[in-house]
Amino acid sequence: MILSILYVYIKRNVVGIHGSIILLFGTILIGLSSWKEINISFGKEGLNATFNTLTKELKRMNEYTENLHLNLLREKITRIEIHNAEFNEDKAREEIDMSIKSKVPEAYLWKKK
Repeated sequence: MILSILYVYIKRNVVGIHGSIILLFGTILIGLSSWKEINISFGKEGLNATFNTLTKELKRMNEYTENLHLNLLREKITRIEIHNAEFNEDKAREEIDMSIKSKVPEAYLWKKK
């Protein structure tokens, strides 16, 4: 398609000889960089086009969201573990207080306060 447009411009002499040379080199440089990123194949199913840059970008975004999801899960697990540790610590303190109270007479506890 790019070459057909280039052919029409050169054939009709729209841009002159110098413009044709610049147009040819520009088309080659831009066309090559574009076409190396696109794979087009014809098969039994018909036309199959694959865009390498788009595919790479989608893979990168999927990896990023997966990593973000994993990091959020790790953070949530860490918060739950911290909460459980604090709860267990409070529970242990209550059990210690209860055991002390059961072993020490109440008269001694009233004098201590």
